[in-house]
Amino acid sequence: MNNDFADKFFEDFGGKDEAKKKYPSLHSAVLRTQKNLLEEEKSLSNSDDGKDIGFNMGAIRMDDMVNVNNVLKSNLHNTNEKCVVCDSSATVKNAAMIMVTSEMIDTTNGNMIDSDSSYIEYTDLTSTIWSKVSEIGEFNDHKISATSKYYYVYPDSRCGISDIKNSNYTILNGQSCVTEFVVNDPKIKSGNESNKHVNILYNRSPKDGEKTDYYYTGSDIEISGNKVKTVLPISGYFKLVNFLEPKGISSVIGLQLVYKEETVVEYFYNNNLAELNNYLSFAKDSKDNCYKVTFNFDKDWRAYLDKSKYFDGTYITDCKLRWSFRFDCYMLDSKGSRTKDDKGQYNIFELGLCINSESSKPTGGEYNKSKNNKAVVPDIYIQWGCFDKNTLIKMSDGSRKKISQVNIGEFILDNNGSGIEIKEI
Repeated sequence: MNNDFADKFFEDFGGKDEAKKKYPSLHSAVLRTQKNLLEEEKSLSNSDDGKDIGFNMGAIRMDDMVNVNNVLKSNLHNTNEKCVVCDSSATVKNAAMIMVTSEMIDTTNGNMIDSDSSYIEYTDLTSTIWSKVSEIGEFNDHKISATSKYYYVYPDSRCGISDIKNSNYTILNGQSCVTEFVVNDPKIKSGNESNKHVNILYNRSPKDGEKTDYYYTGSDIEISGNKVKTVLPISGYFKLVNFLEPKGISSVIGLQLVYKEETVVEYFYNNNLAELNNYLSFAKDSKDNCYKVTFNFDKDWRAYLDKSKYFDGTYITDCKLRWSFRFDCYMLDSKGSRTKDDKGQYNIFELGLCINSESSKPTGGEYNKSKNNKAVVPDIYIQWGCFDKNTLIKMSDGSRKKISQVNIGEFILDNNGSGIEIKEI
C-alpha cells in the first residue's frame, strides 16, 4: 500500500478529478481507505515484522457481473447485471496458512446478505468481493458494511489476527472452510419442480392442480383474528474442514421472514443462544475426518404475522427467508488437538452462516445446496384459511364487504381479477 493507490484506482473513472466530480461519495471513500491503510502500514512498519505483514481492502465500486466474472476467471454466466464489488488482500511472510472469515451486512434492515470463510496454505491471499444489486434491495436505499477478519498461523503454531472493516461483499480465492452446506427445509419438494416458490398451506386445501410443499392443520396452526402463528421448518447440515471443531452459535444476525424489505415475522428465542444451540448436533465423519454440524430448528416460530397486511388477508407471496448467525469453531493442530494462543486461551475461528431466499437460483449453482457459507432457497409463499368475520372481501364490482355479510349468488374477485360466484357459505 502506498500513495499511488488512489491514482491507480481512479484510472478506471477518468482520473481523480473526474471521479471527484462525477462520483463524490466514491472519491471520498477511496481517500478514506487510502488514509486508513497508510496509517495501518505505518503502524506495521514500526513493528519487528512490519515488512512481512500487510492487510489491504479497497473501496467499493459498481461494476457489471461480466467484468467481475472475467476477473475471477469464472465459468459463471456473464450478464450486464450491476454488482457491488470490493477487492482485498493479505500478505503474511513465512505463514503456514492464512484464514479469513467475511460477512456482508445490510445495516439498513439488519440482515446478513452473504458470508464466506476460506483458507489458503500460502503466504498471500487475494479476494474479490461482490453482490448483485438486485438481491440487496429494490425499494429503498441500503447501507452495506462488511468485516473481514484474517487469521494467520506460522509453522510453529503461533497465531495472529487482523480485523479490516469497509463497505464490501466477499468471495475469496482460497478454499472454503465450509465444504458443504445443505438445506433440507424449506425447499420445493420432489415432484413440485414446476413451483416457483416454497408453497405452504395453513388450514386450507390446495386449489385445483396446486402443488403443496408443506401443509399444516389442527394443533400446528393458530389463527386468531388477524394473527397467524408462523410454522416453517429450518433443517439441514454443513461440513467443516478438518482443522476446525464446532463449538456453537456465538451470535444471531437475523432469523426472520421479509417482504418488500420489511420484516414480516421474527423467530422467537428470547435472546437465548443456549436454546438455539440445542437444535444443533455435531458428529465427526470418519470417512473424511471432518465435523458435520446438523441443525433442526423448531418449526413453530412462536411468533405471529399480521395477515391483514397481505393480499386481502389470504396469503403472502415472494416472502424471503433471512436465517443467519455466527458460529464459533476451535482451531486444531495437525494432531487434531485444540490450539491455544500465548495467553493459554483456545484459538477460536468465527464463521458467518446464512440461508437466504432469492428469486432465482444462484448463477452456476442450485437451490438448497452450496460449498460455502451461504445457501440459497426459493422465495416463500404462505396461504392460510379461517377468516375472521370482519375480514373485508373484494367484490366483483370493486366494492368491499365483510365476509360475514357476503351472500350466496354474489360475485367476488379471484387472484386473477375474474368474478367468482359464491356457491356456499
